[in-house]
Amino acid sequence: MSLLHAEYLKLSRRKLYPIMLGALVALTLMLGFFFIVFAQNFPDLAEGVPLVPRPFAYIFGAQQVATQTWFPMILGVVLLGSELASTVWATSLTRNPSKLRHVSARLTMFTLASWLAYVVGTGVFAVMTTIWGIGSGGPTPLEWLDLAWRLGAVALVWTALGLAAVALIRSVGPAIGVGIGFLFLDQIIGFWATYQNISLFMASNALFGHFVDGPLSDVFPGSGISSGHALAVLAGWTALAFFLTWLGLSRRDA
Repeated sequence: MSLLHAEYLKLSRRKLYPIMLGALVALTLMLGFFFIVFAQNFPDLAEGVPLVPRPFAYIFGAQQVATQTWFPMILGVVLLGSELASTVWATSLTRNPSKLRHVSARLTMFTLASWLAYVVGTGVFAVMTTIWGIGSGGPTPLEWLDLAWRLGAVALVWTALGLAAVALIRSVGPAIGVGIGFLFLDQIIGFWATYQNISLFMASNALFGHFVDGPLSDVFPGSGISSGHALAVLAGWTALAFFLTWLGLSRRDA
């Protein structure tokens, strides 16, 4: 618990998190306007944009927020990378030499922070849907809880990948470049049938497509993948990223 508390204190005292949270909220407002307000009021100009009614619009909003995988990835890269570039990491090891515990504490705290940001973003989209969305109804309390842990699963895997990138490369800028490059590459080749079964993009979308049946499921790429399969994919990538983080920090001490 002392390591988790230390990570919380470091995170709460930096301006990075509120700045990134503000950027995520701004992006969510833009997405909400585009999909909820613009698509509904300007159908001719918004041709091809899916008009998703309630209650599915709430789930669609959560999925749109979860696709902002840059948030947990960059958060993990910058926070761990800044320690590796200074004496903080070496000092931390002198107090507690277990790299496994250090990685676990950072992964846990950064994932919780990213999950909270995802929840805030989902709440913003939900408010816009409630005010301007068409249709009626909404997720039940149990469905909201179900959505919440799915947001957490996405935050976990991308936080782990961010930590792995900076632990192996040891430079914030290139690590962010590698992470963003993987993000786009995974989305592009995720539609390839052979890779689709292990694609993070497809697996992440499949978690939310679980809530939607019928024609509306088309707005969730990978909706043909079962939730169990999607979770296995996310768990596999998380385990790989955790191992690479530990390996990078073990082989290249600061």
